Amino acid sequence: MTIRNYKQYLEDNSEKIPIAGCWLWKKYTNKRGYGTLKFKGSMQLTHRISYFIFIKPIPETLQVLHHCDNPCCINPNHLWLGTNTDNVKDKVIKGRAGGKLNITDVIYIRESTKSSIELSQMFNCSQAQINNIKYHKSWSHI
Repeated sequence: MTIRNYKQYLEDNSEKIPIAGCWLWKKYTNKRGYGTLKFKGSMQLTHRISYFIFIKPIPETLQVLHHCDNPCCINPNHLWLGTNTDNVKDKVIKGRAGGKLNITDVIYIRESTKSSIELSQMFNCSQAQINNIKYHKSWSHI
């Protein structure tokens, strides 16, 4: 398949979410929620393929990280290159180091009329994390 064909295939097999801007991979995902696809002779993560196809080749020492923190998102505008240290720092800054919230959770939290206590119990995270989401201190890109 040519690069042009891969671009079209990625776009055709993702669902574009207007509110968040994510392109959610609709085909196979691994147990961590990352999309996978055969590319250059081996199974690879779709967000890495998207970065490679739409932006530029990826140096071996770098990872492809998500601004949106959604593992199945392949929108090249949501992807950036960083080291493993950058990835860990990003998780801590966004309050994701201990939790597993995703974009759907964040939208629900922001739109919910439930108290921070109820939401923290529902999502098994701290009230501080809920308040940071509600007041756009974390996940501010959503």
